[in-house]
Amino acid sequence: MKHIRDDRDGLEGLPLQLLIMAVVAGLALVVVVGWFSGLSGTPVKNIKTISIEPNPITTSNPGINVQAKKTVDVTVCAFDQSDTKIKGITVHLSGVGVDRTATDGKSTDADGNEDGCVKFNSVVVILPPGVSTSELNVEVTASGYPAKSDMAPVYRS
Repeated sequence: MKHIRDDRDGLEGLPLQLLIMAVVAGLALVVVVGWFSGLSGTPVKNIKTISIEPNPITTSNPGINVQAKKTVDVTVCAFDQSDTKIKGITVHLSGVGVDRTATDGKSTDADGNEDGCVKFNSVVVILPPGVSTSELNVEVTASGYPAKSDMAPVYRS
């Protein structure tokens, strides 16, 4: 019977296999890093700012326990990173009794021009009794851009 200590043949191949695996892993890492560094990404387009007019919106103040309302014309414009208007935007207004959507240059846009702005005529904002402030939520979407939201405060005057 042989003792394990005297058996010098069993571990000769193991360091060689580990060395081969390390070399292959290193080469694979170099290939993957080179592949990813050679990729050119598409530039990210974002809606930088949203312009809302009027901002803030003030209503009448018939008393805190009475509903307050006002009819206003709301214009929303969207700008990209270089402060250029984004044409073809779709704007959704919600909150304070409003739920309207319009697209720039379509028949739903009051001015009918594709100029990067959407105009809503005769928007009725309502503050219920007991509420002195609220907000008109504005969400803007455009093809190739992620959606962006903003709000215009609504106050009793």
